[in-house]
Amino acid sequence: MVNTLISAVTGRLISKGSEYVDIEISGITLRISTPITTVENIGNLGDEVKILTSLQMRQDSLTLYGFVTENDRNATINFGRAEEKTSTNITISCAD
Repeated sequence: MVNTLISAVTGRLISKGSEYVDIEISGITLRISTPITTVENIGNLGDEVKILTSLQMRQDSLTLYGFVTENDRNATINFGRAEEKTSTNITISCAD
C-alpha cells in the first residue's frame, strides 16, 4: 500500500510533455511528473483520465509524480526509499 497525501488524480488531459502531463480539475491544472511510458499510455488530449500519484517532498521541492499502473508507482516509491537508505553525504574540506 502506498502512503501518500494525493493518491490519484482524475481530470481532463490538457497537455503532455516528454516527462509530464497537465491535468485540469475544476479549473485547476496540475503538472504531474511522469515516466515516458505513462506519457505514452495515459490517453489523448481532451480525454478524461485517472492517474495514480505519489507526492514527494524534498528539502527544496514538492513534486507530484504520476503513474498509469500501481506496479509502476510501487516500484518507483520503493526505489526512492532504497536510495534514501543507502545514500551517504560526504564532505571534504581542504585547508590551505
